[in-house]
Amino acid sequence: MGFSLFSTGCNMRLGCGNWIKRLIILSLILNILYFPYQVYANPALAARVITQVFERVIARRAAVSIAGEAAANDAAFLAANEAAIGMRAAQTYRALGTVAANDSTFAISATSTLRHAKDISWVALALTSGVITLSDLNIESNSKIGVTFEPTAVLLSDGRYAINVNGETKIVKAMPSSKSPVIYQYSKDKVQISEGKDDIHKSDILDNHYKYYYELKTGEYAQSNSISLLSEYGVQEDYSVKSEDKYTEISIEGSKYSYLESQTIVENKYLRHKVIGNTIYADVRNTWTYKSLSSNFNPVLEGNTGTNTIYSFNQPKPSDYEEFTRTDSKSITIEINNDFTGDTSTALKEKELGSISELDLNLYTTPLTATQLAQLYNALLMSAAMQPDYSGIPFASSYPITAAEVQQVLNKLGITPTYADLFTKAGKGNQIDFPMSSPKPLPNPSPNIRPDKDDDDAEGEPEYPELEAPTAMQILEPFNQFFPQLKNFHLADRAVQCPTWEGHIDYLNIDVRLDKHCQYVEQNKAVITSLMLLIWGIVALRILLSA
Repeated sequence: MGFSLFSTGCNMRLGCGNWIKRLIILSLILNILYFPYQVYANPALAARVITQVFERVIARRAAVSIAGEAAANDAAFLAANEAAIGMRAAQTYRALGTVAANDSTFAISATSTLRHAKDISWVALALTSGVITLSDLNIESNSKIGVTFEPTAVLLSDGRYAINVNGETKIVKAMPSSKSPVIYQYSKDKVQISEGKDDIHKSDILDNHYKYYYELKTGEYAQSNSISLLSEYGVQEDYSVKSEDKYTEISIEGSKYSYLESQTIVENKYLRHKVIGNTIYADVRNTWTYKSLSSNFNPVLEGNTGTNTIYSFNQPKPSDYEEFTRTDSKSITIEINNDFTGDTSTALKEKELGSISELDLNLYTTPLTATQLAQLYNALLMSAAMQPDYSGIPFASSYPITAAEVQQVLNKLGITPTYADLFTKAGKGNQIDFPMSSPKPLPNPSPNIRPDKDDDDAEGEPEYPELEAPTAMQILEPFNQFFPQLKNFHLADRAVQCPTWEGHIDYLNIDVRLDKHCQYVEQNKAVITSLMLLIWGIVALRILLSA
């Protein structure tokens, strides 16, 4: 029996021919329009703000150094000397690029928190040059979060460090410094977090983001989403089950010495719990390890030279201590918060940030002034100009970049930099990058690099009266000259036959012949030809536009 797949499709109310044509055409067009392809952006448009402004200032100075102040405002002269100006600017960029690597003033460690991942950042350069301080980067706690940059810490006995954040002590793992400060994010409310238990929350009121709570003897609520952590914390706080070190100080011949006399190490281990109604009864095992100096230890050593008796301090050795252990258990009562919302994901997590790349830049909206940018640029240029092989733009402390020069560029570009721009990359590794290898200097700025000379030239757009726009034929002529042998090229007609298929389906006991598509192809040959030409035209156009 004859069978046609396309006939069956028509009988299923697709509207037969017209709908099939529309579906095919629509699917092909969508494939072309939304097929992923790589886009090559203009690096000038993607330039970082601080880098972009610096490039424009240098380009302007390069033009002045080549042509002088008056000629530097002449667009025609700039065009004629573009190569020389670009070379002078490129030599300056090359010297500036090595500043962070060669000048110890700007050097920061490979693991510094001021790096953007592994790369040098503008905030590191601004801090090391003295343009800003770490306190300028602190964000006082607002309705959401606060951020502090802390360069100092106190070493604890367990090897960790304590810093002060928003009036509270926080524990961090590494010793901070001015070139690698601790970056700590904290919440608006002062929340006391027990040391080592980051999800224990103490407050006078219940927080619905925590499922369990325990009322301390102080009247505060210790809250957590972990029964084990909360039970261990409750025993530690209410039963004074805490580790303790006891030091003794002695004086020998006017000098004071301190040594560990005894130590108590306590480990609280959650065991089990049972739930009765809204109450949880948890058991915690407490293990005390006591270490104390033996009774025959003498911290003062006595020696006799024959005429004099000399006393010295005897520092205790591990073998001088005696140690023993005891164990008991405690039970505490934990309550379930009936108003628990379960929305723990929205609760702010106080945490130490690994680097500036983890900051929320929306917090840094304070404008970065032209004066600050000028100071930063001057510090970098001064270091670059002191290199023995420097051949960039002329620069000296008596010939600095002024705030007026920077502001002129900012106005021309129509941008207002903020502190958020400081946290962008300045380059790769320790190399400062300048993506625009030869930016066009802005005509008619007022850099005021010679304060004793007035420059009243009006700012305006460059004009090139000697240049004429090419015609369409002139634009297309080079393409017309390529491969002249292709002008008369044509494809020869070939004898082709529409492919068909015949077969027998045993389990249905039917003969199948697929040939109906040949009829549709033949009927719509003109449409298919036009569609293919359109598709290849769009593909070719996209390739040309993306080049």
